[in-house]
Amino acid sequence: MTDVTVNLMWLRPGLTGGSENFAINLLKAIAEHEPQVHIEIVAPSNVFEAYPFLSADFETKSTKVQSSRVRRVVSENLMFRNHVSSSMVHHMGGTAARAFRDTKLVTTIYDLQFLEYPENFSIPKKLFLSRAVPAAIKRSNVICVTSKFVADSLLTRFDISENSIRIIKPSITAPPSAKGKSGIKTPFVLFPAVTWPHKGHKFLIKVMELTEPDVTLVLTGNKGQAHSEVMQCIRNSKATNRIVHLGSVSPTKLEALYADALALVFPSEYEGFGQPLIEAMARGCPVISSDKGAIPETVGNGGVTLPKDELIWAEEISQLKNKSHRENLIKRGLLRSEQFTATEAAASQVAVYNSVIAL
Repeated sequence: MTDVTVNLMWLRPGLTGGSENFAINLLKAIAEHEPQVHIEIVAPSNVFEAYPFLSADFETKSTKVQSSRVRRVVSENLMFRNHVSSSMVHHMGGTAARAFRDTKLVTTIYDLQFLEYPENFSIPKKLFLSRAVPAAIKRSNVICVTSKFVADSLLTRFDISENSIRIIKPSITAPPSAKGKSGIKTPFVLFPAVTWPHKGHKFLIKVMELTEPDVTLVLTGNKGQAHSEVMQCIRNSKATNRIVHLGSVSPTKLEALYADALALVFPSEYEGFGQPLIEAMARGCPVISSDKGAIPETVGNGGVTLPKDELIWAEEISQLKNKSHRENLIKRGLLRSEQFTATEAAASQVAVYNSVIAL
């Protein structure tokens, strides 16, 4: 019998965002550092196509790719209602499907944004999450989160024991530097984020109007709810000729952008963790971020956290041209990123599995 079944039926390759990166990197870390745990992955066929290591390193069960969230949720519940191939299921998508009555459950919850910023969600999705998240919390033996911020939010909003929450730090690794390969000829700051309303794209556009005229803002990421509005703001901006939106880019291209950027700029209003912050630090890219949500906890002493004041941000971006200041930020970021290793992430998650199995 498989020790743990991991549910990835919620994952849409390239579209799911931070939760996708967290789940895939964590599973890769477990495969490389904790091979003795027996894991079965249940996921749509396109997930195994996007991430071949899953099939190579774990037992797998492939499901049909669903065309809508409703179909996915129905399929997920049908799958796990009678699932008996393992004594424990880890739902890594923030909600938990109904399970066979004797199955132990672990659920990873990344944030409570649907409660903090409900205006960013459609009515159907808000209704779904308002029922599905509390149900997952109630049914799960352990809730995994990526930050103390999310843990505290859960304790504040739900009747849940602190002992049932575990913080699992993300696994962050950096490949060899791709410096000089971004194709961007001018000095630039980078913001890789889907154009969701809370991410702060419009704030950055205003910041660019106050920065020195030789600095470019490079945006990457898929289209979110605010995409049309963001693109209109770029067109109307006095700095329009210094703002580039590349859309979704390949991992190779993103690595090159990290390597060549003056800094990562991250003005988000809300994050349950903020993986790009540590990804940038691990690649020697300085970090300038907001002071919202879990971001100060994530950044620690590895970067600069600022209030949402356009002039303050513009001045900090100008400081990046000071060689000693930038080198100091790079050094601090590298030291901070060393606290998010694949070894620790894998060991922490497997420890949760062992503790739940022992219940």
